[in-house]
Amino acid sequence: INPFPDPTYFAYVEDQFRKAGIVVPYISNDARPQGFFAPPKPAAVDIYGHDGYPLGFDCANPYTWPDNGLPTNYRTLHLQQSPSTPYAIVEFQGGGFDPWGGLGFAQCGDLLNYEFERVFYKNDFSFGVTIFNIYMTYGGTNWGNLGHPGGYTSYDYGAAITEDRLVTRVKYSEAKLEANFLQASPAYLTAVSQDNSHANGSYTDSSAIAVTALFGNVTRFFVARHAAYNSLASTNYKLTVPTSQGNITIPQLGGTLTLNGRDSKIHVTDYDLGGINLLYSSAEIFTWKRYASKTVLVVYGGPNERHELAVSDAGRADTVEGSGVTTSTKNGATILNWQTSPKRRVVQLYNNLYIYFLGEHVLFGC
Repeated sequence: INPFPDPTYFAYVEDQFRKAGIVVPYISNDARPQGFFAPPKPAAVDIYGHDGYPLGFDCANPYTWPDNGLPTNYRTLHLQQSPSTPYAIVEFQGGGFDPWGGLGFAQCGDLLNYEFERVFYKNDFSFGVTIFNIYMTYGGTNWGNLGHPGGYTSYDYGAAITEDRLVTRVKYSEAKLEANFLQASPAYLTAVSQDNSHANGSYTDSSAIAVTALFGNVTRFFVARHAAYNSLASTNYKLTVPTSQGNITIPQLGGTLTLNGRDSKIHVTDYDLGGINLLYSSAEIFTWKRYASKTVLVVYGGPNERHELAVSDAGRADTVEGSGVTTSTKNGATILNWQTSPKRRVVQLYNNLYIYFLGEHVLFGC
């Protein structure tokens, strides 16, 4: 179509769908965040969305993440282009294509692996995205030449699920971890991404760590990564965050938090567990559930990481299973500090909150 974009043509297409009885909202998939047909422009869709393939398709070099490859302006562009609609990334990179004569999809799976999901997906979450679609979770097979002519029979794509429907790639388990957290965290849906233009060194004592924040009415989320997103370093840091008890520097009971290489963490404050206030947690939340007689919280961390959480008005802490969890109380909050281990630990608080401490390898099924 020339010229592009053509609102007259787009409006005609939209009108044909309405005349055919289609009543659901229109949503778009802009090739990149350009704001084409975003409200209130002519021929606007109801929900503007865009796609993104920020790491590209260099499967021949699966361990190379180029400098400046991580989008940091998505939130700014959304507010400029379509502030009246939910932030939608309707096609975000989940793998990569392999051309005729290529090196095979296994290398694409290495390039777009679980570390990619941790850093890039959580980066998207830090912008407050509430409609998020991955291309692809399962690619499958290019039956009958349905795919593009640049690809061959396999459309494995290095996706979370392999062409032969196996879930052996660690990225499948990582995607489940992130999905479970979002499902268990309704406060995320209304949290507002903050001005993160000075993310490097914010909320921490290390300029090597970048933190982007989302603030809800009560709950707050802090997404931590390396300032140089492709760094392979192990960086120790402490986190200073606002809570309902004022600013708290974590951990309080000694030690430091650690970010190992291409990783990202979502730290939370004043997180609701069905009426119980998780004052803060440096460990990531897998899920939680309130039962008739108790509430269960499952948290996890990477190998040999130190973490700390605190629960408001929780009373005494008793170890039910395992050892190595240090406990203390301060200003009415029960604080638990531990180093991750291959062995599960369980602690019961006086308010019948059971906390399960896991290493991520357990959730990966390793």
